[in-house]
Amino acid sequence: MRLLYLYTVFYLIFIIFIKDKSRKVVFVSTLTIYMFSSVAAIHVYDAMYKGFPIMLNAVTYHIIMLFLLLYPLRKFDKYRYVRFPKDDDKKIKILSIIIIVSSLLKILFDIQNVNLNVLLSDVQSLRQSLTEGSFRDSNTLIRYLKYFAGQYWSVALVLAFYYMRYYPQKKIYILLLLASSLSVIVSGFVVAAREYLIKYLYVFLILTYWLAPSISHQWGRILKKFIVLLGTIFIVFFLVITFLRFGESSSYNSPMDSMLSYFGQGYIHFSTFFAEFEDGLTQGAIRFPLFAGKHMSSFNLNEIFYTDASLNAFPTTIGSWYFEVGYVWTIIITIIHYLLFTHIGNSPPTIFKLIYVIWIYEFIFSSIFFYNEVLNGSRVVSILFIIIFEKIPYNPYSVKVKKCNK
Repeated sequence: MRLLYLYTVFYLIFIIFIKDKSRKVVFVSTLTIYMFSSVAAIHVYDAMYKGFPIMLNAVTYHIIMLFLLLYPLRKFDKYRYVRFPKDDDKKIKILSIIIIVSSLLKILFDIQNVNLNVLLSDVQSLRQSLTEGSFRDSNTLIRYLKYFAGQYWSVALVLAFYYMRYYPQKKIYILLLLASSLSVIVSGFVVAAREYLIKYLYVFLILTYWLAPSISHQWGRILKKFIVLLGTIFIVFFLVITFLRFGESSSYNSPMDSMLSYFGQGYIHFSTFFAEFEDGLTQGAIRFPLFAGKHMSSFNLNEIFYTDASLNAFPTTIGSWYFEVGYVWTIIITIIHYLLFTHIGNSPPTIFKLIYVIWIYEFIFSSIFFYNEVLNGSRVVSILFIIIFEKIPYNPYSVKVKKCNK
């Protein structure tokens, strides 16, 4: 257990040595969240995980990989202090309409699967239905529409803030984009998933902190009301689901223990994964099927593989990669992410670069728990779609990147 303290010490030192903390609030806050997750691991270890091996070589490897993922984020807080230029009106309008139409259709299809009676009485059955694939649409067209729309909820948020900054009079577009961003929340209601709620608030608060100083006073007041309203709804839903899922669970002493376990167990499980899967177990079939040439479900893995590790537990993103592809390839994948994040951080700020930054923060939020992506053909196409939109030639406005007037 004492080796778990190394994680907390690492984050604490990381935070201490950050320069200009007052200008890197989102970065420091994110590191603080990670530090608290390591404290949660220490707290729950004796109560629920006593006897789980914690190895020095595993912790050292894990810390190095986590550092590589987190360090490039220090460049992203510049979005609070610079005004990125306007993009081509037609391009942004077309992208906004595509995202609004697809997202609202997704909400329409998903909301039909929200069963409040089951949600408030038998949450476990919803989770079992998810495992069994009961929510998978038989109609291929609808399935793909929902998938692609589901990738762009945060893009809708970014575009809403873009319009609030440059075109505050376009209220219909802004409200429709805000409504479109809620598609991820409706998806969470379908399967009683709490992560979506907190991730949404996390991304929303980041964008608010960065961009609110440069939007109109009227939209600033609306945002405050929106945050309070959604925050209240989300907190109530989060607590209800937590108590329904774990209030009478034999695995946890209390719902609070369940939340702390989810928050910190990645650090506890990683050492077991490190010892068991040095060469990887699936060769990427779960999360990298595009490269593995085959696909495997991430559910009920302990029924497929015989191992002492709890395969459906949270091992952090690094643990997810390590389980799939082993020691060497996890280093390679982490370095690729480090280089990509660094390149985006060093690039001149634009609306599209902001989209990529928000995608990175989505990834970083989930990385406390597991790698929640599946890099298949559809996911690659969804990313390329935004990149192609960025590269479409246009005549930019003569608005130079400049310091915001404080």
